[in-house]
Amino acid sequence: MEGAPSVTTRFFRHRELHLVLLALLAERPMHGYELMRELGERFGPAYRPSAGSVYPALDSLSSEDLIRPEQGSEPTSYLLTPVGEAALARRGGDLLRLERRTGVVLGTEAPVEAALARLAQTARTAARSINGDRVERLLAETAAQLEELNKKEIS
Repeated sequence: MEGAPSVTTRFFRHRELHLVLLALLAERPMHGYELMRELGERFGPAYRPSAGSVYPALDSLSSEDLIRPEQGSEPTSYLLTPVGEAALARRGGDLLRLERRTGVVLGTEAPVEAALARLAQTARTAARSINGDRVERLLAETAAQLEELNKKEIS
């Protein structure tokens, strides 16, 4: 239809996919299909990654010396370079805005956030189906163990 405004279905804004890939690789080295799976799990169903977007982004990050292939990995896994770590740190504000917009936590905190979400959902389900006092005691014991662990780390 002539004159109709164009509607964009683009999920990530300019260079955000690159930023997300850096954040994912800060968690651990991954190969392309692992990254695609992580993207799909974290951002789906609103975003469906494709090799046609992920691999060119990896090539771009590699050419900028932000990531490099992990030696001896098959299939090729990528890891952050010191330049990539610095770039990710510099773009912390951009990453935070992306996390707020999408509701997805990235970076080294992401596995803990995912575990907390699973724990909360499991605790809610258990509290409905078994004695809520037992669930509350178990959660209190877990919190106490984490506090003790934290004290040991600090000292």
